Amino acid sequence: ESCLPYLVTSDPAPPAKLVWRGRPGVASRSVRILNMSSRATPYAPQSEKSAAEGAVLSHIQPEAPKIALSEAETKVFDALLQVVRAHDLKLTLRVAGGWVRDKMLIAFGELDQMRKVDIDIALDTMLGREFAELVNAWLEEKHEEHHTIGVIQRNPEQSKHLETARMMIFGHWIDLVNLRTEEYATDSRIPTGIKIGTPLEDALRRDLTINACFYNINTGLLEDFTNRGLRDLRLRVVSTPLPPLTTLLDDPLRALRAIRFASRFNFRVDDALLRAIADPRVRQALHNKVSRERIGSEVGLMVASERPIQALGLICELGLDDVVWSWPRHRRVFRAEQQVVEQQPQAASSALKKRSANTALVCEEEVCSVDCDERDGMRWYEGHNAESSEEKTSFGAVSLGCLINLDSLFHHHFDGRLSHTEEETRIARFAALTAPVAPLRFVSDKKGNRELPLAKFMLQEELRMRAKDVDLVCQIHATSIELKTLLREYDGLAREAATNTDAADALRLRVARILRKIGAWWKIALQIALITELSPAAAARTYSQGVSVIPDNCCSSVVVERYRALEHAINCLNLDGVWSLSPILNGNEVRQVLPRVPKGPVLGDILQQLLEHQIVRPDHLVDKSSAEAWLCRTFPDMVPL
Repeated sequence: ESCLPYLVTSDPAPPAKLVWRGRPGVASRSVRILNMSSRATPYAPQSEKSAAEGAVLSHIQPEAPKIALSEAETKVFDALLQVVRAHDLKLTLRVAGGWVRDKMLIAFGELDQMRKVDIDIALDTMLGREFAELVNAWLEEKHEEHHTIGVIQRNPEQSKHLETARMMIFGHWIDLVNLRTEEYATDSRIPTGIKIGTPLEDALRRDLTINACFYNINTGLLEDFTNRGLRDLRLRVVSTPLPPLTTLLDDPLRALRAIRFASRFNFRVDDALLRAIADPRVRQALHNKVSRERIGSEVGLMVASERPIQALGLICELGLDDVVWSWPRHRRVFRAEQQVVEQQPQAASSALKKRSANTALVCEEEVCSVDCDERDGMRWYEGHNAESSEEKTSFGAVSLGCLINLDSLFHHHFDGRLSHTEEETRIARFAALTAPVAPLRFVSDKKGNRELPLAKFMLQEELRMRAKDVDLVCQIHATSIELKTLLREYDGLAREAATNTDAADALRLRVARILRKIGAWWKIALQIALITELSPAAAARTYSQGVSVIPDNCCSSVVVERYRALEHAINCLNLDGVWSLSPILNGNEVRQVLPRVPKGPVLGDILQQLLEHQIVRPDHLVDKSSAEAWLCRTFPDMVPL
C-alpha cells in the first residue's frame, strides 16, 4: 500500500481506498486516502506539496498514474513560474479544462495520446492581460520570441462572462483568465456582479465535472475541488458541478457541450442532466442567447468526432434538433419545377419515437431536381403520403437515419476499399445529414432573391460553415442525383455501347462530364446517392448510455451491389483525373490554326469540343500537332484559304 499514490481530500469522511477502473485491458489502480480537510491555503509555494481546497491527486511514486508533461509543456510552465518569482507575485497558476481532463484520461488508460489543445490557465489574484504583459516582458528580457497579446472581451449576453488574454509562448497557445464567482438577480441568469473567486467557486461554475479539475502549476498537483471530477472520469459519466438546470441556464451552449463530450468519450449522461437538457427553458435559451457561430462550432466538432451518431442521436432524443437544423422562415422553399412546398413541420419534443418501417421515408415519383425529369428518393419528413402515419417526424430524425446508413455503409460494405481522410469523412457526413433536402431550393433575400440549395441555408447561414465546404456539399448532392439517374439508365446504355461506337463515346462523355463537376469527390457522391435510395435507418432507443463501436448493418446488399457495379464500370472507363484535364491547345494556339474564328463565345465552344474529343479519343490527340490536324478537319471553314 505504501506504493499507492495519495488522494488528498477535504472530505471529512473519505473512503479508505478508491479504485480506478480503466477500460478493458487496462489494470485498475488504487489510491490511498489522506484527510486534509483542516488545510486550505489560497497560495501554495513550490516547496509545499499541499492542497488548496478540495481533492488533489499527486504522483508520488514513479509507477503511480500521474500527469506527464511534455518537454515543451515543462518549458512553458517553468517560464510562467519564473515570472511569478521574479515579481514576487502571490499568484497561483492553475491549468483548467480540457488539457487537465485529457491528461488524466491518458494517465488512466482512456486515451492513447494527447491531442493538441490550448492551455487554459486560471489566475487567482490578478487579471490575465496584466500577467500576460509581465510574461511578454520577461520573454523580451530573455531574448525569447514573443507575440502580441490578444484580449477577448467579456460578453455576458453571449455567456462570455470574463475577459480572456490569449498569447503564444514557446509554440503553445495559452489563455489566461481569472478564477471567478458570480452574483445573479432573481429573474435572470446574466450575472449582476462578477469578481475573482476561489478555486472552489470557479470549479462549481464550470460546465461539467470532468472539465472542473485543475493542475496546479505551482505545486505540480491535480486539484478536484468538486470532489466529483475524478469520480466521474472513473465512472465514465457526464454530469455538472451544480444542479444541471442552473449550469445550463448559466450558459445554454453547455447542453450541446455535454452531448459532445458524452459522444466523444462514449460516456454515459447523468439522468438529472438529461432531464435538464430536455427542459423547454434550455431549448428556448439556446435559441435566444447563443450565437449561431457557437452552435455551429459545436455541431462541427460532433460531426468530425469518432461517434457522430451518438451526438446527433442525443440531440434528437432530447428535442434539440430544431435548434441545430433551422428552416428558412418566411421564404419560399421549392423543387426545381418551382412547386412551393410547405414549411418544415414543428419538431416533436422526442424525435426518436415512431421510426419503424411503417413510417419509413417515403419515395416520391417524378421529383424534379436537376433536369426536371429525375426521380429522387428523399423527403425531409416521414409519412407525408402514408395514410397510416399519425405524426410527422422532424428533419433531425430523418437526417440522423441517413447518417446511420452512411456509417453502416463505411463499416460493412466499403471497409478496406475506400480509405477516407478525416476531411473526406467530415464532408461526407454533412452531405449525408443534409441529403433529405438535396432536391430543395429556397429564395435568398440576402442574395438578390436568388434561388439557392436549401442545404446551403442550413449549413452556411445557420451553422456558419465555411462557404467552400458548403459549396462542396451542395455539389456532392447535385452529383449524387445525376449518378442515381445514370444508374437507372446504365444497363441499357451499356448494352447499346457494346455494339455502337457513337453510343460508347456518348456514355464515356456523359460520365466524364459528371466527374469533371465533382472531381475526386465522385466516390463520396456515389455513396450519398446510395444512402438516399434507402429508407433512413432506425435510431437506437436511447444514446444516453453510450454506443457500440460497430454499427448494425442497415444497408441492403442488393442496392449496395448495384452501386458497386456502377463504381466498377466508371473505373473501367479510365477517367481518373479527367477533372483536371485541360485542352491540349490554348486559345491563342487555336487562333493561329483557325484565324477565321469569330470573336465571342465561339472560341470557347471550340476549346470545349477539343477537350471532349481528348476525353472520348485519348489515343487520337497525343500532341499539339495531332490536335491542330483535328481542328483543321473539324472546322474547315475557319482554316485560312
